[in-house]
Amino acid sequence: MRIVAVLAALVAAPAASDACSCIEPPPPDVALQRAGAVFEGQVIAGVPSEDGRLVNVGFRVSQRWKGPADETISVSTPSQPATCGFTFESGKTYLVYADSMNGSLVATLCSRTRPIEMAGEDVLALGAPLEAPAGDPVATRPAPAMLEPRGPVQPSDGGGCACSSKTHAELSSAEMVPFALFGLRSIRRRRSKSSL
Repeated sequence: MRIVAVLAALVAAPAASDACSCIEPPPPDVALQRAGAVFEGQVIAGVPSEDGRLVNVGFRVSQRWKGPADETISVSTPSQPATCGFTFESGKTYLVYADSMNGSLVATLCSRTRPIEMAGEDVLALGAPLEAPAGDPVATRPAPAMLEPRGPVQPSDGGGCACSSKTHAELSSAEMVPFALFGLRSIRRRRSKSSL
């Protein structure tokens, strides 16, 4: 009877089964070529988008290897790590690899973005940062209103993020088999321990 209840709970549970799957990011030189911006910056603000799906993070830029020569740069990231969102801490300094999407910059868990104290290899590989041209105007980059939901996203060659989001009700029977087997195995182990 308990077996049926466990299987029914697994199949009927409406909880989201979000997942961010990343493949190994490319080396720093390749990531620099592919990125829309690469810079070292301190987080000065983080504001959720109106729909809550993104966080727009403001950085005070100290060095840049690619991208706008602005003193501050705004980068968006999904609000949840399960959807490949990077968790930036206010006041902390990061080496950011941001992709350019629809005129905005976006950083994810799947990029080479990391706290500056963990980015020594990257900083060495990137070489000397670019100098800001004199009189370059400071432009602001609006964050995208929202990222469009879609099926699994295939990562680009050499690194990236493959994100998908399904509820348990959307999982196929084949996808549910491992959950069911795990549940049965756990129940049998409990019964065998209690009968000893």
